[in-house]
Amino acid sequence: MDLVKGSSVASILLRTHIALVAGFSLYYAKLAINLGESSIYSTELVLGLLIALCGRKALQTNADVLSKFTLLFVGFGLGWFLVGGGAGEAGIKALSFFVYSAFFFVVRSSAFDHRDRIELLKVIVWAAPIGALIGLWQMETEAYVFDVSDEPFEETSTGSIRWLPGGFALNAVLAIVLVAVPAILERRLNWWTSLLLFAAILELVVSQQRSSVVALAVAIVVAAWLIGGLRTMKAMVPLAVALLAGLAIFAALFGTAYLEQSALRVEEIGNADDVNIAWRLAGWLEVLAAIIQNPLGHGFAVWDFQFQISELTASHNSFIDLAYRIGIPGLLVFLAIPITLLFRTAALLKHDLAENHVTLISVCVATCAFLTFAFFNVAFDTPYLSIYFWILVALGSACLEHASTGVRPGLRLTDRIDYKS
Repeated sequence: MDLVKGSSVASILLRTHIALVAGFSLYYAKLAINLGESSIYSTELVLGLLIALCGRKALQTNADVLSKFTLLFVGFGLGWFLVGGGAGEAGIKALSFFVYSAFFFVVRSSAFDHRDRIELLKVIVWAAPIGALIGLWQMETEAYVFDVSDEPFEETSTGSIRWLPGGFALNAVLAIVLVAVPAILERRLNWWTSLLLFAAILELVVSQQRSSVVALAVAIVVAAWLIGGLRTMKAMVPLAVALLAGLAIFAALFGTAYLEQSALRVEEIGNADDVNIAWRLAGWLEVLAAIIQNPLGHGFAVWDFQFQISELTASHNSFIDLAYRIGIPGLLVFLAIPITLLFRTAALLKHDLAENHVTLISVCVATCAFLTFAFFNVAFDTPYLSIYFWILVALGSACLEHASTGVRPGLRLTDRIDYKS
């Protein structure tokens, strides 16, 4: 790789940053307690600007439909940012968000070739073993790997301990999708793929994030829709066998107590009386009422909403939060980005084999998993999580362009597996 080119520098910086976000989410989730969120977002802003500047050809991207919707959404957000004001921490956070949305154009443009884009996905996959090891270490020692906080580990509403923050859970789901979808399409599962998949499952288990389980379930449904339900179910049999074998090894090494607690959390997903679910629903209803009163938005960098539930500071629903800030029209423009990606992919697959579009299908399924996670968490306006979304949709946009021009570049997520495309 030519390090002189700005595009290469941007690629290296972006991959390094994803590695920090995906593999070491404690840096953001816990260090913020000591330094304050404004310091974290300021760092994000500077780093994001540096990456955007290095990808100097970013504004030369083709004006496809996804690019136009992204530009329109950024326009909505910037408009409300200027109208509503953006001083202090909220302003820095909003600016970081816009810098990260610019990554769509950086990754989508000719500044990044397909090899650079696939390297971004590889980082997400390879971060799963790191997250799993951190979680297992903390579970065994009951202490943080990094001395970043004196706060105790969070206890969930069902009594289990969350050994990893939510960012790890999101990375785990994305890693599972990016490993499993190509394995399904290739109808091939080797020991290396199984190891990566098992590491991502472990990361998911020790994070104890129920919303990530729902996101994984949605990902399976979307994969079945795009690839074919019967084919997906058949291909998932060896994946399920590998998973069960891995969980058996986990039980032998660490006992079954934590797995039983995890199963209990999954069972309680639909229980509206669960404390965690109850306050989320109450918070959603409160913010929805404010959105109905002012459907055009309150300002992107503004969050002056006063919850009746004192411990709430956000609705923990990214769609509702965005609608409160930039209004229902802005939210609809934003949703048009992933919806366009998904349905254009589905239309393409009606006329071509799924095996010819492994990257595109993987990205679409991962994007739907992210959107589901965001429905229960603050993700879009949290820059170090939204980075996943913008990179995924940028990759999808690039793949659609490749498909329209007849170019099918290779996809290589590991050294052991070479995907045709």
